[in-house]
Amino acid sequence: MLDDDWMWYGEDAEVLVDSRGMTPRQANLMAIEEIAKAHHFTLEDILGPRRFKSLVEVRRKCAVMLREKGHTTTEIGRILRRDHSTIVTALKIMAQK
Repeated sequence: MLDDDWMWYGEDAEVLVDSRGMTPRQANLMAIEEIAKAHHFTLEDILGPRRFKSLVEVRRKCAVMLREKGHTTTEIGRILRRDHSTIVTALKIMAQK
């Protein structure tokens, strides 16, 4: 999950950051936002409660991207504010496509 460009930052090395000074959560949210913008949605749309078919498709793409980065379904669920079983289903649907 962590590449070589991650390092610990701070006096007591309490924060993990990449070469841009971003935490893993910030980096993930930035990647999600890029996918959302490419499909004319916002980060808030992706993380929000709406279930439009087109929005759900973009969420699934985000879940796949996070899975490819090595995150577990539970971690992806926390990032996308969804239950892990929803993520498992999304990944299965995307694998069938």
